[in-house]
Amino acid sequence: MRYVLGLSLCYHRYHKDARLRIFADDYLVEEIELSQDIKLKTMQYGDRPFSSFNQRPSNYSRVFIIPEKLFVFYIDEKYLKKKLRIEVQNDQNNHTNGFMTDWAWLSFYRMFLIPECLLECENWERIERFDSWLDNLPPYKYFPVTPLHKDMRLISSASKWKSRELLQHQIGGSFVMEIPFTRKRNIVHLGRLRPGKIVIDLNLARFLCLFDLLNT
Repeated sequence: MRYVLGLSLCYHRYHKDARLRIFADDYLVEEIELSQDIKLKTMQYGDRPFSSFNQRPSNYSRVFIIPEKLFVFYIDEKYLKKKLRIEVQNDQNNHTNGFMTDWAWLSFYRMFLIPECLLECENWERIERFDSWLDNLPPYKYFPVTPLHKDMRLISSASKWKSRELLQHQIGGSFVMEIPFTRKRNIVHLGRLRPGKIVIDLNLARFLCLFDLLNT
């Protein structure tokens, strides 16, 4: 079975392109260069699938403010054994005489790993009945699992980032990050699963809709 790895991020370029290398275990999934800024964009959900969205309160926003680009990679399950590794080369700044006013940075907005079958809208609809729309659940209670800070291990980075959240924070400089794979009910997950039941997160399905990735 193949899986889909998604990386949604913002990026501020300074002088030179940043380079990312993504590995699943020791397999090189992709190497990409970021040649221009990736900014946040306001997107309207509008008339799209999933009836439960229309069951939300009338004041529930249909507007998503998300990065304008989503990187998607297809990975065979045989490579998803131990960990995801992301290597970032991004050392550009204007540091001079102890002062720095501009630098290249990136900010991971969202990461996910799903079976390829979930690129079909009908498969989300089959499990939509399990979407309980419970409020204030921690991230690890939803599928697909969002990796927690403590699951995202920096093995090469400036020390100032080691105690900070790595999702939705600006990270400058070069670094290497690792996130473990775990398996439950024959499904590979990105990050460590915690005990207890998990519920489906249809917001990811809507996220995929916004980038026209379902049923393509």
